[in-house]
Amino acid sequence: MIHWFASFFLVFAFIIIIKWLRIPEISKDVIKTANKSVLVIFDQEQTDEEKEKQLQLNAKLLFKQFFKIIFAGGIAVITPFSFVWLLSKSNLISLEKIITISTSPGFLITGFIIALIAFLPFFRKSKETDKYSELDKLLHQIAFASFASHVSISEFENYIFLKNKEKPEKENPVFITGLPRSGTTFLLECCSQCSEFATHCYRDMPFVITPIFWSYFVAIFGRKSSGKQERAHGDGMLIDYDSPEAFEEILWKTFWKHHYKHDFINPWKIEENQDFSTFKQFFVNHMQKIKFLRRGKRTNLSATRYISKNNGNIARITFLRKLFPESIILVPFREPVSHSASLLKQHLNFLSIHKSDPFAEEYMKAIGHFDFGNNLKPINFNNWFEKFAVEQAVEPEFWLQYWIACYKYNLQLARDNNLLFFNYDKLCQKPEDSLQLLKNALKIKQEDFVTINLEKVHKATAKEINRSDFSKDSITKSENLLERLAEIAVN
Repeated sequence: MIHWFASFFLVFAFIIIIKWLRIPEISKDVIKTANKSVLVIFDQEQTDEEKEKQLQLNAKLLFKQFFKIIFAGGIAVITPFSFVWLLSKSNLISLEKIITISTSPGFLITGFIIALIAFLPFFRKSKETDKYSELDKLLHQIAFASFASHVSISEFENYIFLKNKEKPEKENPVFITGLPRSGTTFLLECCSQCSEFATHCYRDMPFVITPIFWSYFVAIFGRKSSGKQERAHGDGMLIDYDSPEAFEEILWKTFWKHHYKHDFINPWKIEENQDFSTFKQFFVNHMQKIKFLRRGKRTNLSATRYISKNNGNIARITFLRKLFPESIILVPFREPVSHSASLLKQHLNFLSIHKSDPFAEEYMKAIGHFDFGNNLKPINFNNWFEKFAVEQAVEPEFWLQYWIACYKYNLQLARDNNLLFFNYDKLCQKPEDSLQLLKNALKIKQEDFVTINLEKVHKATAKEINRSDFSKDSITKSENLLERLAEIAVN
């Protein structure tokens, strides 16, 4: 029995010394340094000389970190082994028996489990609110830094998987868009329950541009849902890896970089021809891939229509029409003052999140969510933003002006019958009627669409809003726009 105790002493002493010498923390620093090097390599704003200088500094730092790990690892092995060796020299124990026990399969498995339990917390999320470990962050940041290179890989993906040349643009794809907090996520969740629709989900991150290759990687190495959790907005909506989400903006950001260079985003113009045909073919192929993946999750092959929720598409409705003339574009709206208050609340929420969690800011920026927080890039409808600055987004009036600019601009585009406005407040008031009208407008075939979504609709809770925070002129303009929107809304 004493030899078993001595063998386990080697394991526990090794773990204690490793922790005492802070090897797990140094290992995390190695990952962070490697992460920084990856970002430097793909940074297009730095010159080659600047990159070389930074990479040399990172290489020196990595060498120091590796030396610390090797040196500390040597101490962690030699120290307990020396103690056991001295005991064997005193004839208290047999070194040969300890080696035999320590190299037995049962002991190796047990020792591995003990070490795993001891060290795993160091590589899990660093905070209770942090959803990603350091290794997760490294994987995401590698993907973020190389989206443009994924386009070439996606062509190889096309060759392997897209042998059946469908025409998704002829199958009435649906684009749900509007200002954030207007009900776009809820409408996507309702539609994503229909077997005929295919959409992005959280499982597609971070390699959204090559979703099929990534899905096979995930299938091999596993990404099992840990149960639904509330999303960062703090609005009570629960999500897991299979929940639908807006990742389509990554495609636009990859192909149309010049639209994102300033502290605002300019709407797309219908006469824009830069990479139009290339982008259209890429987008068509991407639609097919999403349908291919979602079909694999169903018992039939009915996922024939692409649907997306992307707030950024409110800046390019005319452009979407040009890309996909048969598409249906759904734009929800809400009462402007309460909507503006909700936008302000979320902006302040994400300012706080980005301050406490830099990776959250980096993540949202990479996937093109410029709606709130430090990443805020308002869409400059009819140059409304020229009168403002991003710093003014902490004021209620800023968001009401944004609401007016957005819906005034898009009301002018309402001539086509494939642009549909949807009254979200009316949905909360008369859910059954609104869901039936939505079903008809989107040409949804699933008979129980209304039934399966009816219980999800909750009446909006009245919240006190200080209307004096908004100018009377802005309130009047927004209410006039609301009246016009309500007149033409599908519900």
